[in-house]
Amino acid sequence: MKKAVEIHLTTVEEKFSSPVDLLREDVYSTQKLNEGWAGEGTDKPSREAVQDALLFIDLLYCLLSDELNLPQIAPASGGEINFFWRTDSIYLDVGFYGDGNLHYYANQKDKGCKVSDIYSIQQTVVARKFNKSH
Repeated sequence: MKKAVEIHLTTVEEKFSSPVDLLREDVYSTQKLNEGWAGEGTDKPSREAVQDALLFIDLLYCLLSDELNLPQIAPASGGEINFFWRTDSIYLDVGFYGDGNLHYYANQKDKGCKVSDIYSIQQTVVARKFNKSH
């Protein structure tokens, strides 16, 4: 007679107390990668890239609601950590190389609008903290 094996699958709600915790875990998990994880010459994200991505999550936290989908988070072969949002009409990619900057590319297909730029994540965080305290 075969014995029944009890399996408990941890749900997202059980493991993470908030969507922000889930995002942070995704970012931290990139540190488990080895150099060359996606082929020869690919870098894992640096600790600085992780810190910049975590700062972005803190900025994003105030925007998170039921109406905003959580991004997919994935490392890129050049050591970047990317946040992706994809819908039928919008594609947004926000990346962190660990240089203190936020690099983004957005494409709104309905309007044929494509934009990209670089912002200092450090200055943005300092400005936000200053504005909150005044």
